[in-house]
Amino acid sequence: MQRKTESKFTVFNTVLMLLCVTNVLELFLPRDETTNSFIRLPIQLIHLGIIGLMWRSILLKKRNWNQVTVNTALLVSIVVIYIIVFIFGDESVPLSAYSQYIRTIEWLSVLIYFYESLLRYSLNLFLMRWYIITYIISVLKQLLEASFFDREKLGGGDTASFPLLFLIPLILMCFYERWKSVAIGFACILIMISLRRTTIIGLALCLPFIFSYLKTKLKSYEVIGSIIVIIIAVGFAWSKFGDSLVTRFDEMFQGRDDGSYGSGRSDFYTLVWETWIKGNLSLLFGNGVFGVRKLLLAKFSIIHAHNDYLEIAYTFGLLGLTIWFGFIVSIWRTKALIKKYSPTNLNIFYINFISFIIITLASGCLLRVTTIPFSMVVAILLYEVRKGKRLKKEGEQQQLALKYNTAMQN
Repeated sequence: MQRKTESKFTVFNTVLMLLCVTNVLELFLPRDETTNSFIRLPIQLIHLGIIGLMWRSILLKKRNWNQVTVNTALLVSIVVIYIIVFIFGDESVPLSAYSQYIRTIEWLSVLIYFYESLLRYSLNLFLMRWYIITYIISVLKQLLEASFFDREKLGGGDTASFPLLFLIPLILMCFYERWKSVAIGFACILIMISLRRTTIIGLALCLPFIFSYLKTKLKSYEVIGSIIVIIIAVGFAWSKFGDSLVTRFDEMFQGRDDGSYGSGRSDFYTLVWETWIKGNLSLLFGNGVFGVRKLLLAKFSIIHAHNDYLEIAYTFGLLGLTIWFGFIVSIWRTKALIKKYSPTNLNIFYINFISFIIITLASGCLLRVTTIPFSMVVAILLYEVRKGKRLKKEGEQQQLALKYNTAMQN
């Protein structure tokens, strides 16, 4: 994917290996932190190390800013500034609570770092495949054990299924052709098992683009085989969990016994919105980090708004919303560039972007480290656009040179 040959021991490869290690550790370290608040400390320390490695590289090397990476850096900046302001305040918050904003900083930093690194080095497809495989295995483990934990308040599976939507574009770009449909079929099964309405709706909206991408990359019989594999996978999952899925979606429209809709979203969305718009300066600058956590924890025993727009509005105010929308719009505008310079990746863009929008609206990407695969895809697409521009320019120069030489010969 790159002009420069990459050494095996670059920081870029080290970051990828560390991300694989965190996936493997998920298999052995329990998610239930009530018995020991430090049980997941190794994973958290690795994530801090990854952030340090990324920003050391970003700050010390020449940067190639574009509209997306600039808006991403602005988002990172506002999160860091608000954390610093909070630290110097009088309020005390458990140290573990800071991890949610560390996750935000990490997945945003991955977007900038991967883009910059791809401009210097080749993407190690071997490590990327292992990252995807270990991630899927860790998701499988989390889904299987989700029912054991009382902290899964909303019911119906587990939020571990969210990154599966973002992994699908990575599977399409990084896996061997013959394994793509198998991996996607397995991801579909896990999404159905999760019973997460957000993820299932996202998958349904992305399936046409997945098939469209496969159609351009595979032979006719391979496309038919891929469709059969995915249909069998979805059919198998439906036979096992169809009744539960119907119950989940009925609940979304008919409401629960307590009168709430969307697993309580109708209640805590209203609380976050009304509390924010009744503020004065908080309307412009928000209520600061942990504001949503304290508001919802007392009444609903949840720690974030399950909607990134409400989360950002309440935390960072209109200032934060402006930066957030700038970030989303800048990513959307890359669609035209992808269509012009890297058209084979247009379906990849749609799958990634639709998944992101669906999750931000219904559950939230902002405070989840599982948004990292989304950032990887955006970074790769930005790199492909830049490579396409370079190749087009080189082609035009070659044509001019050819015309010049022809004219000189005549």
